[in-house]
Amino acid sequence: MHIESALVLALIVTSLIYTWWKKVYFTPVLLVVNMVIFFISLGDLYFSPMYSAYGLSNIQVELSYSPIYIGHPSMYYTLLSSMYIHSGFLHVFFNMLVLFLIGMPLEERIGTKRFAAVYMLGGLAATLTYTAFSWGHFGLLMGASGAISAAMGAMLVLYPRDEIPMMLGPILMQRVPVWMSVGLFFGLESAAVFTRSVDGVAHTAHIGGIVAGILLGPILARKIGERRKAEKKRDFTLLREMARTPAAGKAYENLISEDVDEVRELWLDRFTETAGCPVCGGPIRRKGRKFYCEKCDYRVEI
Repeated sequence: MHIESALVLALIVTSLIYTWWKKVYFTPVLLVVNMVIFFISLGDLYFSPMYSAYGLSNIQVELSYSPIYIGHPSMYYTLLSSMYIHSGFLHVFFNMLVLFLIGMPLEERIGTKRFAAVYMLGGLAATLTYTAFSWGHFGLLMGASGAISAAMGAMLVLYPRDEIPMMLGPILMQRVPVWMSVGLFFGLESAAVFTRSVDGVAHTAHIGGIVAGILLGPILARKIGERRKAEKKRDFTLLREMARTPAAGKAYENLISEDVDEVRELWLDRFTETAGCPVCGGPIRRKGRKFYCEKCDYRVEI
């Protein structure tokens, strides 16, 4: 593996660690990292002309996936890296556009961890579906469209009546029901598979991604339902008397009104940092559902 490919692989892993460690939204990180990697690939194509006769850089060749890799465990890292590699500007542009239109609303509804699970597991399922239909094929598979298709499938089964923007060729339709948008995409991809379209697009991967998202959706729905039941048992109003500073008051108002769990947790952390004990005025500490003062015996469990 060339050094530039190793650096891109390290960038992918670092972005995943950063998302988990900092608890930031996954979709913006994906957008930035995919674009950065694409432009690095362009530079690699110019300065490392090993595969330039084929219009490919070292990065694109070494980090893309091929069905022949299924029997070579040493190449399994391409199951991940291929989701971040794109063949050209239009390829990465339209993938990132659809990821933004689908990924952000879905991640805001189900949370970052569940969205990341759909995206990564769905992308893996898409790649394996492509492998099953292209067994022994030497061609390279690259792009985020399989993982994005999984997000579309999850959106379809969880929020079919929500309205989202949709690209219809060069036309951007502002408000289209999810069932119509994803259903049309699924129908077109199915037609391409059954007619054995030879256009350089991995239609079977798209189908595999959508099906994976549809299957993961009910699991997510159950988990979300369980989480919401647990959330109802927490009485955040018990924290009101600890909001003794303007910063704590603002954090309290935001966490009370927030619907996204990951964002609410961030506001809870902010509240804890700025809250004060109503008895002695000392700093507040948090352990799970318990809030307590280290200077006196004041304790509250929400």
